[in-house]
Formats: sequence, C-alpha cells, structure tokens
Amino acid sequence: TNQNIIGWYMSEKYDGIRAIWNGKTFVSRTGKKFNYVPPWYIEDFPKDITLDGELWISRGNFQNIVGISNLKISKTRTAENIDMIWENVIYIVFDLPKSSKLFEERMLELKEISSHLNHVKFANQIQIENIEQLNKLYNDLISKGAEGVILRKFASPYEQKRSKFML
Repeated sequence: TNQNIIGWYMSEKYDGIRAIWNGKTFVSRTGKKFNYVPPWYIEDFPKDITLDGELWISRGNFQNIVGISNLKISKTRTAENIDMIWENVIYIVFDLPKSSKLFEERMLELKEISSHLNHVKFANQIQIENIEQLNKLYNDLISKGAEGVILRKFASPYEQKRSKFML
C-alpha cells in the first residue's frame, strides 16, 4: 500500500496471546473465558475498565504462552502448578476498548492506568516522523527477536476487528 504513515504510531507486535480484561477475567477476542487465572495475578486489576492486550512471556517464547487460556485445575494439574506458569507472564496493554476517546487520549489514560498495576506493561507507542526512523526502529526490534510492529493511525477510534486504522 502507498499509504502515508507519517504521524502514525508504532509499537512492537508481541508474540503472545490476545486477551481482553473485562473487569472480572480475561477473555479471548471471540469472548471465550480463560479457564483459570490466578487470583494473585489480577488482584489489582480495575473492575470498571476494559483493557485490550497481549499475555506475553518474552520474545521467542510463544509456545510457552499459547495454551495458557486453556489451563484448568484438574486431577493432574493443581492451582499451584498453573500459578507457577503465570509467574513469568506479563500483560502488555495497548488499548481501552470501551473508551470513545481518540487514540492519543486513550494511550495517555492507558499509560497512567497500567503504571499502577502489577504484571502489566504499557505497549510503548512511538510516533513516526519519517520512513528512515520507522525502518530503523523496525530493524532494531527485529534484530532483538521481536515478531514485528503494529502501526496505528493518529486520532483513530478503537475497533475490535481488522481496522483501516492499523497496519
């Protein structure tokens, strides 16, 4: 595409699993509830704010996070076993689904909210000034093992689907 992306925002594309915090638990993009989330992990999460993000361990660790939504307490897997798996999980947040604010305002609010939460990291947004800067940031992230980048249009609304405001 020959789209002008100057002024758009760029963030790392994390190789984790998408998770929406609905104020009670994590759900998938399709609305499927996670089977088990350790109470200690979400104890300080907001009950009145929906967060959109990615559960992530580290770059190149996708296989270790992929099944976390399906983990459940059973005869062969105790809560303690699952809790140990969650110990290294970071919830990287990148949007506020219920907010009608534009992108920049949502990011300021999200950065503030996430700064007070354990196990949560804000997906840093860098505004693109020129193609050389974009290429340098992209190549730097890829060289460190990142999956790629996400570009978001400035002043865009939140959409819970493939969007013309994201590349």
